[in-house]
Order: sequence, then C-alpha cells, then structure tokens
Amino acid sequence: MTIDISLNTKSINDAVKRLKNVRKQLTGQMIDELLFKCCERIRELANANLELSGLNAGFIAELEDGWQPIAKQADGSYLLTNYGRAYSVEFGIGIKGKGSYLGEVPPQYEYNIQTKYKKPDGSWIFNIEDIDTLDITKENVLPNKVTGEINYEENRSIRTDGQRAVMFCYNAIMDFIDRHHAEQIWEQITAKYWG
Repeated sequence: MTIDISLNTKSINDAVKRLKNVRKQLTGQMIDELLFKCCERIRELANANLELSGLNAGFIAELEDGWQPIAKQADGSYLLTNYGRAYSVEFGIGIKGKGSYLGEVPPQYEYNIQTKYKKPDGSWIFNIEDIDTLDITKENVLPNKVTGEINYEENRSIRTDGQRAVMFCYNAIMDFIDRHHAEQIWEQITAKYWG
C-alpha cells in the first residue's frame, strides 16, 4: 500500500488519517493472530502433557485427534475444544477422581455416578477389549476380590474405582502463563508486522 503525500496541510492530515486507519486494522489482525496462536500453543502444551501422562498410546492418539479447529466466536474470543473422552482424563473419574482436579470443575460434571454396574464400594468391573484405547491406567486397577490378581490384559475383566485427574489442559494453561508464552508470541507478531 502506498500513501501519496503532497507538501500541504490537507494532504499531510489525510495521510495521517489513513495511517491511523491502517494501524487500527493491523492491530485488530494482530490481536486475532495472537489469540489464535495462543490457542495453538496451549494445544501443543496439552498434547505434550498427554505424551508424558502414562496413558495408553491409543487413548492419547484419540485425545490428540479430538481437537476441533480453533474457532473465533461472535464476541471476538477464540474457542479451543476437544471432543471425546478428554473430560474424563482432565477432571478424573469415580471415587479416586473426586477432589483430584485443581481447577474449577464444571457444575454439570459428576463424580461417582451410581449406575447398575457400580458396586456398593464405588468400584465397577468391565471387560477390556483393546488395552491400547483404555482410559484407565494400570495403577488404577484394583485387585480381583477373589484371587487378589490385578488384571490388565485384553479380553479380561478389570475392577477400578476411578482415576485421578490428569489435568493435561489445566497444566498446559498454567505453563502457558508461567512461561510467558503470550508475550513471546506477541513479540513474534509485532516483529512480523512492524519489522
């Protein structure tokens, strides 16, 4: 874009107006880019936390594939969403998960819901079809009440009373804040636009 300026007051004032308008437009684009890139970085940090979580590889892949495209909302904010079973990992499940999440648990999220499959002690038993996609880690498997054996194999039944929160997103956000990622991203953006 070029701005022609003549050496008179009207031309200079018009050029200043146009420059202010361009700056305003660029600042809006820069903020949009900042918000989008912040969401991307938080997603990267969350995925890195998953990789270190000790969860089964197939389950981690499912969670990483569950990220939806980052979407700008009508109010100008950006939304980072993960569908699937990510909530159970983030907040924890069962008796063991209750109270293990450090952030604010959504009001609609419930721990230890009584179902026909739950035992009076809050545990439940189910058959493992594919251990790679199982959302319960071995350390959260309870011993068989009869044999004392801990089963963690395909085509076997396991007993659990839940799993503590992994907090892969919460920890990603805390890391993002503590390591000043937003400031670093903003510096990159301003260097890109303003040189």
